[in-house]
Amino acid sequence: MRKGTLTLLGALLISGLLLADDGRKSLLTPPEGSALPEARGIVELERHKFELKAEHLAAATEYGVFLDDGTGTLVSIATITTNQEGKVELEVEAEDGLPLGAQTADQLAGRAIEVRDAAGAVVLAGKTPDVRLSGEDRKGATILERPDPAVDPDAEGEIKLIQRDARMTIKVELEHLEPSQAYKITLTNPATNASEALGVITTNGGGHGKLKIDTKKGDAIPFGVGSLSELEGFLVNVADGGDQTVLKGTIAAVAVRPPEPPHEGEREGKSCLAAADPQSTARGEVEIETEDEGEQEFKVEIGGVAPAAVFDVVLTNDAGASDAAGQITTGSRGKGELKLRQGDRLPFDAAGVADLAGLKVEVKDANGNTILSGTVPALDEKASCEDDDDDDEDEDDDEDSPKLEAKTKITDGGEEFEVEIEHLDAGAEYSLVITSADGTKSETIATLNTNEEGKAELELKTENGDPLPLGAASVTELTGLAISVLNAAGETVLSGTVPPPEDKTAGSGSAAGGGGAVVPIDEFLVLGEFDSAFMRGDSNADLTVDIGDAIFSLEFLFLNGDRPLCLDAADSNDDGQLDISDPVASLMYLFAGAGAHPAPGVFIPGFDLSVDDLHCREVAIP
Repeated sequence: MRKGTLTLLGALLISGLLLADDGRKSLLTPPEGSALPEARGIVELERHKFELKAEHLAAATEYGVFLDDGTGTLVSIATITTNQEGKVELEVEAEDGLPLGAQTADQLAGRAIEVRDAAGAVVLAGKTPDVRLSGEDRKGATILERPDPAVDPDAEGEIKLIQRDARMTIKVELEHLEPSQAYKITLTNPATNASEALGVITTNGGGHGKLKIDTKKGDAIPFGVGSLSELEGFLVNVADGGDQTVLKGTIAAVAVRPPEPPHEGEREGKSCLAAADPQSTARGEVEIETEDEGEQEFKVEIGGVAPAAVFDVVLTNDAGASDAAGQITTGSRGKGELKLRQGDRLPFDAAGVADLAGLKVEVKDANGNTILSGTVPALDEKASCEDDDDDDEDEDDDEDSPKLEAKTKITDGGEEFEVEIEHLDAGAEYSLVITSADGTKSETIATLNTNEEGKAELELKTENGDPLPLGAASVTELTGLAISVLNAAGETVLSGTVPPPEDKTAGSGSAAGGGGAVVPIDEFLVLGEFDSAFMRGDSNADLTVDIGDAIFSLEFLFLNGDRPLCLDAADSNDDGQLDISDPVASLMYLFAGAGAHPAPGVFIPGFDLSVDDLHCREVAIP
């Protein structure tokens, strides 16, 4: 690469800004046959603000914004004029008077909206986001069944729907289909017989595949519905490359969990956890929090316990019944936390964190022994726990302290054992030693040489023929074993234990069977890889293809930056590989007049119809 290109890339790395998405947005797209097929827009509603942004319209041109007045009639609410780049932004605060005399922006939720040119032609259309469900969860799932006669007698599938506040998510999981094939998912309204494509699933080598549609990322929900409950009774069809139906079903009802009664302003509660052993250094605290817009959080923090260990958090009610809240895996300094946020299942299926007040909390080790206990506080109940004043200082110290992290995974391809060390001496040699449970046998797994940042890592994969430590037949046998990092003098500088394996197999957590029954669901996480609508080149998933994406990709490729949530999106040139050619292709498109990226392009989210090994990855739903 020429020196001038390197200089350009270096400058770009320090100049980008990333945009945030709070999930209360909906996408506006041009109608079929529009004179501006690349135009797009976003409508955002906050409690006291209405905002519309649009781009790729005609430069320095006046457009009208029309909104449903609540009766189905679209009326003019504003006139906007684009800048020289064809962009425009309309922002209206409640104090200035919201459109149609609304007192709060959520009164405008779920309504049709259009942007029209001077001749009255629609250039953008869609619906405002549905934010009327603040505090409510809507969930449902339907097992897909094979047609009779079956095209593929082994095919299985499920469609899941979840709505949390303004965010709507549809997920489809397929199993036991033909490997490395593309399957089209279609929804049909039985009342009108109208159909719309939901997306495309590309199966992996095992014949499994997953699809996720998420309005937080700007994905459009079929038929422009404002609530997933409107899709009840719609028909689902999964077709192969020959348009043969391999699975079908009818979307079942989406159940509603009532919202927690609203509170004015933010409210918090905090209580301390006491160590079961008075001589123990273990400490902890429990916090609950609610906000006026329905957001809530339940959190348990612990410290002074064994590093790299797993602890169970269990709640018990007055009747003596217990329910697990989750697990905490501690870091190298014996600290960890559990957080349950808006939309996560709460113990005993509580409607809100306030309903947990007074319940007994226990933190238990791998042997089931209680090491910490206490009670969930009530809102506005605040206790001062040990070491509160030192929390910030400890967090700062953690940033540069030596760290050891071990991971084990079970995947479709095999099993993995990973160890990473950091904040050690740069360019130094360290030995990685694992010890059996009875302490009678030790093995030096590897010799690690740290880089200039004091980091080093080891990765063993059974699918590559790598043997597991101590002759283990599975990573499950390594759980709880001690790991030590020794320097050249044989001194132990880091130590920890191996956590339980993470199940990353395609079938983990999936349901089986046939018919159209509703399936109870606690979590809607898509584990492993899945397909999703994306914009080619949008590697940082901010719904815009710009210089920030090139920077994000370069940091990922060369500076150990975050992995793109959707690898397909980061593959700017659609060659099925992620390398330097992808950010270069984006930079050439943005600044050197190169041609547009391959389908689905850079403007409107779509699907990759070419089969490759690049997909997306789930993150926890906040």
